[in-house]
Amino acid sequence: MPHGWLNDTMPGRYRAKEAKEAWVLLTGFLADVFSGTWPGADEVRWEFESATSVDYDFSKNTSWNDRTPGSGAHGAPFLRLAERAREEERCGDEVALRAVIAAAVRVLDAARRSGVVVMYAAAHHRADNATSAHLVTDTDNRLRPVPASRPGESKPVVAAGTWEAQVIDELKPQPQDYMIPKFRWSAFHQTYLDLALRSRNIDTLVIAGGSTDVGVASTAYAARDLDYHLVVVSDACTSPEEDNHAQFMRRVFPRMARVRTAEQVLRMLAA
Repeated sequence: MPHGWLNDTMPGRYRAKEAKEAWVLLTGFLADVFSGTWPGADEVRWEFESATSVDYDFSKNTSWNDRTPGSGAHGAPFLRLAERAREEERCGDEVALRAVIAAAVRVLDAARRSGVVVMYAAAHHRADNATSAHLVTDTDNRLRPVPASRPGESKPVVAAGTWEAQVIDELKPQPQDYMIPKFRWSAFHQTYLDLALRSRNIDTLVIAGGSTDVGVASTAYAARDLDYHLVVVSDACTSPEEDNHAQFMRRVFPRMARVRTAEQVLRMLAA
């Protein structure tokens, strides 16, 4: 791998954002290679170079530019570093996600106390992938290039009745809530959501969930075109692509909705 992605690790020079992006790209590439979906995977030549041991202590902040000539070539330090980077990313993502869930819980509890109708939209695909979209795209949802030779997906991202399709316990639906099964990004596309809203004379939607740039955005666009007023709860929405989340909250949603924090929504509901 180009060592320039992760060099300059000395104090004041470490480029955290670039390093994280590099690891996402690199681990995605490795996953494709090991699964056999990368074109020419059988022709990949592996070369690992390291001037460290498997117990290398990164607190020393040693630059990867300072390599020892003639150092032994083996993969253990590289793989240990890759695993450490993935673990740090998972931990960071979990902390961020917990904050989003906590914000959503606060809004949900306040909505129930105020008598607001609660509706859940969740993917409900067939296990054989027959109801999923099969589109030709440049990348997957994580912006990883899709090789032209990659075989079609054999299973949906979220299949009905699976563990992944269940609402998390913290936001568990109540008997009076609406469950809206959906088959595309938008919760309005060929579902009964619009009918349910209009039958109760509801003209304002408070939206939370994820991903911000996929289901939330698609539903918000559809709601706007159907002339619903929108409130998007910024800190109760999330996306793996943090820059997309920020862009929608700052530059897109304000033109079609009121963008508010959970705390602000709580005050609106209490008014």
